[in-house]
Amino acid sequence: ALHREDLEKSRLRARREGYYRHEEAGITQPEGSLGSISDADRFVTDVAAVNKNERDASIAKQEQMYYAKRLNNADREEKRWRTIEMEDDMDNQRWDDMREHGTFSRSNKTSVPYNP
Repeated sequence: ALHREDLEKSRLRARREGYYRHEEAGITQPEGSLGSISDADRFVTDVAAVNKNERDASIAKQEQMYYAKRLNNADREEKRWRTIEMEDDMDNQRWDDMREHGTFSRSNKTSVPYNP
């Protein structure tokens, strides 16, 4: 009785290719299949254009981010100034109401001096 490894070695030796298994054209795809591509199209020949497109995309993304930040800051500043103007208008209205109704003139109605 042959040992298992000896049996396997004898079967490998008896193969047509010997110890090596050889399959013809196992890597190439058949013409017309989804995986097939011509040798000319397989390699990128214009690497500089690819790099430039990547740089341009990066710069465009950065510019878009800056534009969004500028819009956000402008909106925030506009809102801040509207709030300041509204507070100023309310303060002016308060002073006008006090002048109209004489709110401060009533505080010394008896005309007694504060520091006699």
